[in-house]
Amino acid sequence: MLTVAALAPLVLPASAAEPEPQLRGETFMQLPGAATPALSALQTPKARSALASESRQIDDVRTALETVGPAASFAPKTSTLAATSSASSGEALAAAMAITYPAPSRAMSLDKCKRKMAGDAKVYIKSRFAVCTGLKVTTVRQRSSGAIGTSTFTVYVRGTVPKESDRTMHFDYDVVDFTQIGTTGAAALKIGIKPKIPQDWPAAAKPTQSGNLPVTKAWQELRLINPAHFKHTVRYAPGQGTGAGAADVVFAVYQPEITSTLPPGWVGESPKTGKPFMIAPRWDAAKYLNNSTGGGNPVNKGSAAFSYLATLNYSSKQAAVERGVALHIQKAFTNPGATKPPNALKKVPGQNAKTPLHRSVPRRKATQGQPRPRRHQLP
Repeated sequence: MLTVAALAPLVLPASAAEPEPQLRGETFMQLPGAATPALSALQTPKARSALASESRQIDDVRTALETVGPAASFAPKTSTLAATSSASSGEALAAAMAITYPAPSRAMSLDKCKRKMAGDAKVYIKSRFAVCTGLKVTTVRQRSSGAIGTSTFTVYVRGTVPKESDRTMHFDYDVVDFTQIGTTGAAALKIGIKPKIPQDWPAAAKPTQSGNLPVTKAWQELRLINPAHFKHTVRYAPGQGTGAGAADVVFAVYQPEITSTLPPGWVGESPKTGKPFMIAPRWDAAKYLNNSTGGGNPVNKGSAAFSYLATLNYSSKQAAVERGVALHIQKAFTNPGATKPPNALKKVPGQNAKTPLHRSVPRRKATQGQPRPRRHQLP
């Protein structure tokens, strides 16, 4: 009798099984206050294309409209003003019996930075001694069937000059607002933060830098640190600057790089590098500054500030202690020909960033005041 063995089911080894659909990752750079499209919307190439266009716009325009000095030409400027502090309350000033305008702030909290960078804000100028910027990084995880998850994180950078008598500029970095929707694999993403000074004037000037940057850590690792906070300081010693007469000025561009690296096995551009809006610092050791001698220590003479047009907010409300000044400025802006001396062709600067006021060193010496470039904003 002929016996035929039954055929057993064919079982393929694991290596020969249907391959896992290839995972792709697309990383996009956004403004800190920008909304991330819903996962359902990201199923379409159109939504992802819009995110890519947003990233390119951030790359193309990186300089605040108020930037002055050589850094103003480093990259294209915005067409809109930066976020600034709200007008100070005239009533509050009166209640405090204030008789002089408050000194510019030299501090910046993370909460204040985040609130001012909401919406479409690109940079927040609190004063010439306190500014902030930031960058939101969004990664879209995809299979051939479409997007299956998104993850985000945001890096805020706050620059401050805490002391007039110290040339050290401080930069605080905070990595916050970690989010993930759907299947993301975000835990294994690598985040890198590297402070950079891509250009300074004069080019021969050399800064002293310190802090706990650069850093590279996994998305999940940074998320669990809470808060993920890093510091970087920059200082140019006096004597390295250029300028006519008593000036001794160093200008620079400060622009960190934020990188996001896809996990192993993912397909897509990696690492993806983004740059927040640049910050424009300067160091000045002119003899007419308050700290012109460094308190007897030449290495500390002069100070630091950010090269932005400063804004003073004057109130014309009845209870405001600065009401008289506000009304005078308002008249000069709206009817310059009626101010003294009369001149129908008179134009008063200070109304906008394109026609700012300028300090006059000879007048400063004569009055012993400390004029500052500024724009006036009236309620």
